[in-house]
Amino acid sequence: MFKELFKKYRKYTQNELKPVEELEKDFDKIKVEHAALVTSELYALFKEYYLARIELNRDELEKDLDEKETQRLRAENDVMRRFILDIEDMKEVVD
Repeated sequence: MFKELFKKYRKYTQNELKPVEELEKDFDKIKVEHAALVTSELYALFKEYYLARIELNRDELEKDLDEKETQRLRAENDVMRRFILDIEDMKEVVD
């Protein structure tokens, strides 16, 4: 069910190029429409999980890594932070 829901946002499956702003609006609409499917406990679980994951990545960043690995970990942290913001937005819709 959810795999098909987000399929159009994967770069390799887009048939037509849309402006990022338009894709973001579509994505936000889906977030709001499906926010009620998740309980408050799951929102809390996802948020805490990703906050812990970010900290683990930060610990890894303190090691002597090559530039490529450092960039990958920073990019992962950025994605996880945005995920947390999305979760908080969805929770506000339900509360």
